[in-house]
Amino acid sequence: MAGRVIGLAADTVTAIAAVAIAAVALAVAIWQVRVSLVHHRLSFKPLLRLDFRDSDRSAVALTLRNIGLGPGIIRRVTIYVDGAEVPGAEHPNPTVLWRETFRASGIPLDVLNTAMCPAPGEAIGPHESTDLMCFPETSADAELSRRLVRSIGRLRVRIQYESMYAERLEPLDVDLSRWLPRE
Repeated sequence: MAGRVIGLAADTVTAIAAVAIAAVALAVAIWQVRVSLVHHRLSFKPLLRLDFRDSDRSAVALTLRNIGLGPGIIRRVTIYVDGAEVPGAEHPNPTVLWRETFRASGIPLDVLNTAMCPAPGEAIGPHESTDLMCFPETSADAELSRRLVRSIGRLRVRIQYESMYAERLEPLDVDLSRWLPRE
């Protein structure tokens, strides 16, 4: 029987082969789209970091930085003093959280330069930074500098954030006592 393969007509074999090739091509295309989406999400993933600055020539500051490639959208900022949560995270004016924190930790408000707390929904762009709190140069007053560093060392800051794809990321949770100078 000419034109027959395994008992099937040649055009039937061709049709089956075409369907099989199309199914494989569709599967590869779906897999490629999924890989591309994962890659795209990872390409725009934020990574927040908290830096503490205390030197003889600069201000005492706590700075929030986004060292990732995408915007970090703040969901909640929680501050703890000696392990106890400071009230005010839900307040519409986020600076209330810092005022309560300073009161609870003994940080003197009269020397404060900046106190900023990102509000829920606020975005920190890639390679952006903002001082959460900043005190003027304290090198002229060594006792004030020690008090500030000790008070800041009583704090723990937890920032819950997500990517622009609404992916909840591992919260930034920093115990500031790790920055206390060893005595």
